[in-house]
Amino acid sequence: MILHDINVQGLQHNREILPPQCSSTRIEHELCDPCRPNENCPVTPSSPPRVTIESAQYRPLRHRLLEHPVDLIEMVSQVADTLHVLHYDHSILHRDVSPTNILWEPEQGGGGARFVLHDLDHPIDMDEHGNAVETETKTEERAGAVAFMAIELLEDMHNTPVESQRVKHALYHDYESLFWVALWSTMNTERDVPPDIQAKIRSAVAQWETRGYDLLAASKSILLFGLTRGLARLPLTPGFRPLLRFLCGFLGVFRSAYYASGDESEDAEAEGREARSAEEVKHAWIHRDKIRAAVEAYRVAAPS
Repeated sequence: MILHDINVQGLQHNREILPPQCSSTRIEHELCDPCRPNENCPVTPSSPPRVTIESAQYRPLRHRLLEHPVDLIEMVSQVADTLHVLHYDHSILHRDVSPTNILWEPEQGGGGARFVLHDLDHPIDMDEHGNAVETETKTEERAGAVAFMAIELLEDMHNTPVESQRVKHALYHDYESLFWVALWSTMNTERDVPPDIQAKIRSAVAQWETRGYDLLAASKSILLFGLTRGLARLPLTPGFRPLLRFLCGFLGVFRSAYYASGDESEDAEAEGREARSAEEVKHAWIHRDKIRAAVEAYRVAAPS
């Protein structure tokens, strides 16, 4: 398997072919100060996790969430941290955030769950300005599981041929994929659920798995931009139903960004400045700190 072995001290990364026993990239969320400053980062810098290659035993995400549904919140927080660090400290876009690429490490002597984002087989390197450094092999096709792709990417794949796709994969697309992973997990983790809920789950999952790019993008857009109660109508299983408030807060990160991008021209004119592109607005609005805020808002409001 080809992975990125990231040297945090040297702030460099190299591709190397690892032996079979090294099956994933371990992302440790033990932070230390200070973080390397980065002028392209739109949020307050924080310390990067250590990133090493190990042959530790990891388990599928579902195994942890099945027994501890509330750990979905911690998974989102940790993976958002990892995506941020990969992008701003190591100039890498992951591009394939999906349930199968998020693992958990069984607890060692207590403490909370430790989640791992692995499978760096489809990354894109970034230049010093945060723009994708494209090569011939990396522009041939999109990377990632279609069911969890961002709406913009799906629409672009439907509307334009591969050789002329206009939307460049950005960090905010990976954050949106993380939202779809979280939503998917609330419906597709528990198996022993009432038959009526199971039938609704099968219908919802089938839409994600079998629809074309345009219809999948449309159904996701309805959830993202329709009434917030649209989430409440989804067949969240009993163990995850209490996390609905968090999902609404997480969804709000993307909804606010898309509304802001639509209002940018008017806002720029009123403020006497040059309008930013839609991509620049979304990049400024959808970031790790906004996701953290949604996590903390849920934790504060959640019953102890």
